[in-house]
Amino acid sequence: MHQALKWIFTAGLMAALPSAAQAGLHDYSGTLGKQSIGLSVASSDSGAFTQSGISSLHYFYVSKLKDIPLKLVSFTGRDIVLEEDDAAGKPVATFKLSFAKQDPQKHFSSKDDLVNEVLVGSWVPASGTPQDVYLSEQGTVSGDGQGGRCDLDAAGYAKLQGRVAHFYTLAMAGNAAAVQKEFKAKLPKNASWKKELSKSVPHDLFCNGQGFMLGRGIVWFNPDGSVISINKF
Repeated sequence: MHQALKWIFTAGLMAALPSAAQAGLHDYSGTLGKQSIGLSVASSDSGAFTQSGISSLHYFYVSKLKDIPLKLVSFTGRDIVLEEDDAAGKPVATFKLSFAKQDPQKHFSSKDDLVNEVLVGSWVPASGTPQDVYLSEQGTVSGDGQGGRCDLDAAGYAKLQGRVAHFYTLAMAGNAAAVQKEFKAKLPKNASWKKELSKSVPHDLFCNGQGFMLGRGIVWFNPDGSVISINKF
């Protein structure tokens, strides 16, 4: 990443961190078995999570980008149990996870015990084979714990996220004409940019006062879904 982008990301991350009085959306990415997933935890805790501080949770499969609500069943020490229900409220799977003291995949390295940074454990379906789960924290932004993110409420954020996903689809297809027409933006033509874009997930976006960020800052969007800037990698 260019030095300017590093500064933007670092400064933006600090600006997005919520105070203790705000809800914080803690975003994780990782794997469930062989599938890539994301997890978001809404918590008012300023340090280690507590059962009373967590207000909502959801996860999603990167292949589908659809939020799946989770119910907090228990939280004892470092161990947390989350329940996944179907539309009728019937349990279909359970996450049995622990906040790891050290990161088994070495994304986080510390002589001291980790706090909320890494979750490990299993996803146990009501019928079927349990799958290993690994999740590492990617960042924290402000939100209302009800689907809103930064300054957008749930409806506003859903609209923005849908527009970003549409941009991602057009850009990955190389449809420069549609991007120009719909977003008034010009796609870079170099292969390295598209490779970086392919690593991005247009869901549960990082955001701050500068806007909403796709991936590691490859594209920044306004709250209305218009493009602020496209950065080269």
